[in-house]
Amino acid sequence: MDQLIVIADAVPRQTQALARFAADLERTITEAYERMSRQDPGTYLPDLAVSLNNLALRLGELGRRQESLTTIQRAVEVYERLAAANPDAHLPDLAMSLNNLALRLGELGRRQESLTTIQRAVDIRERLAAANPDAHLPDLAMSLNNLALRLGELGRRQESLTTIQRAVEVYERLATANPDTHLPDLATSLNNSAVWLGELGRRQEALTTIQRAVDIRERLAAANPDAYLPDLAMSLNNLSVWLGEVGRRQESLTTSQRAVDIRERLATANPDAHLPDLAMSLNNLALRLGEVGRREEGLTTSQRAVEVYERLAAANPDAHLPALATSLNNLSLRLGEQGRRQEALTTVQRAVDIREGLAAANPDAYLPDLAMSLNNLSVWLGEVGRREEGLTTSQRAVEVYERLAAANSDAYLPNLAMSLNNLSNWLGALGRGEEGLTTSRRAVEAHERLATANPDAYLPDLATSLNNLALRLGEVGRREEALTTIQGAVDIRERLATANPDAHLPDLATSLNNLSVWLGEQGRRQEGLTTIGRAIRIRRALARATPDRYLVDLAMSCIVNGQILIRPVPSADAVTLIAEGLEIALERGREDLVRLAVSLLRDAHRDNPVQTADAWRSAASTEPPDWMTG
Repeated sequence: MDQLIVIADAVPRQTQALARFAADLERTITEAYERMSRQDPGTYLPDLAVSLNNLALRLGELGRRQESLTTIQRAVEVYERLAAANPDAHLPDLAMSLNNLALRLGELGRRQESLTTIQRAVDIRERLAAANPDAHLPDLAMSLNNLALRLGELGRRQESLTTIQRAVEVYERLATANPDTHLPDLATSLNNSAVWLGELGRRQEALTTIQRAVDIRERLAAANPDAYLPDLAMSLNNLSVWLGEVGRRQESLTTSQRAVDIRERLATANPDAHLPDLAMSLNNLALRLGEVGRREEGLTTSQRAVEVYERLAAANPDAHLPALATSLNNLSLRLGEQGRRQEALTTVQRAVDIREGLAAANPDAYLPDLAMSLNNLSVWLGEVGRREEGLTTSQRAVEVYERLAAANSDAYLPNLAMSLNNLSNWLGALGRGEEGLTTSRRAVEAHERLATANPDAYLPDLATSLNNLALRLGEVGRREEALTTIQGAVDIRERLATANPDAHLPDLATSLNNLSVWLGEQGRRQEGLTTIGRAIRIRRALARATPDRYLVDLAMSCIVNGQILIRPVPSADAVTLIAEGLEIALERGREDLVRLAVSLLRDAHRDNPVQTADAWRSAASTEPPDWMTG
């Protein structure tokens, strides 16, 4: 038995190649202790509890979550008996097993039970730490970390932040007294604190906090790379996210690339341990590349992530199918950005199929992910012209989020609002304007409630919903209300862009673009021109800095500006703007903008042939092209 335990302890965690062997070995040890504890419970029950705990961890690593849960529940039951008989000796172990049980319940989507369980672990460790802080404060801080995660999963974000901040405070004190032992745990808590600060919209604080975690882990990894490079890569991954959230996209990309580089080296040396983390970082890098307009590289990177997860899921579907579905979802977005719509549709359909199977087996854990993929599937169905299917799929996503939000509004109301926005777009596109308007109003009302409670987190989403509501109002001919609504979106985005121009100027330009259209619709031509002029100035600056990402937006604004100017009599300025937008649209393969620009110039030439031809000669120093005059 002793030799088996030594071998089991020597098998590393997170190993793909040895995972089944490790689980089988732990099962053998557990079964032996089962027999021995029946004969002599006083001696062997504690060993049985330890082996059950270890077996649960190994089963979890294999993705066999239900077996893992059943096993850890048995460990808790054994520790309950032991602690009832001898609390001084066994309460710490009971708290540890409750901590692990909470993780297993959370993985299966049983979030309320998970929260109740981790709260018990915290309560036990609070008492233990009050009596003996030197011995039990570290364990209390660890359980507070886990409690924060469970609260966050239930949408109780402020409580989650308060809890993780308590963990940070404990680890700050511990690390001050003993940095060698507790700095790694402090970095972990700072990492988690950044997540919940970001969830509450406090993005700059999140960035500052994750930067602290990175700084600590840089020092730790410099002293001991074997031990701490994996943690540094994780924090760099998170730092890249928050840099992107505050609009510092190039720094975000550089940071994400560092995380990938570290994980490439780690996975080369030990693929069993580090391939899953590499795939996750590749997913993140693909997003960052897309944000700076390097879409072809983003696509290649996303395909690499999918290939890694395909291999992992082939070897262990229970553990890696969920991550494969996430990667397929992301790959579909990258394919769509390249105009490869049919491939995007095929890819996201695969993600949906996987998540349908996962949700059928465990709806608590996987219905939210299924709803997200259904939303994306609806988009690509529409992009290939299958609008009715797109609408039906979008309605399914809304129905799922309705049920989820009814059970837990804190966690799922934001997702429901996003899905309602998507559904309203489909209803509008299919000519069901009044239904689209009603649905869009529901999205706005949801975002109003969210933004009232937490403006930092949800004002950007409220502006997006107001933008969409203006479109729906316009579709049913309520132009004055559309103008008032889009002005509301502009007002919000003005404030956001004043506070953080890097993050919010692109969205402000979008709303200004739309506002100019509605001003023109109301005959307020000069105000429309002033407004679109502002949008063009913003987009020119953005396109100079990141042409791959923002040139198409500039083309759109140029064409809108030209559309306002070209009536009633075409001018050289109008033709110059439309021609600039047309040139960019041709270069970037945007057929919709090409058609719009060509149509505007043809219509102008039809109605005012002499003035339009003169305007073209003045703007382009060439004769009008045949496609315009023919």
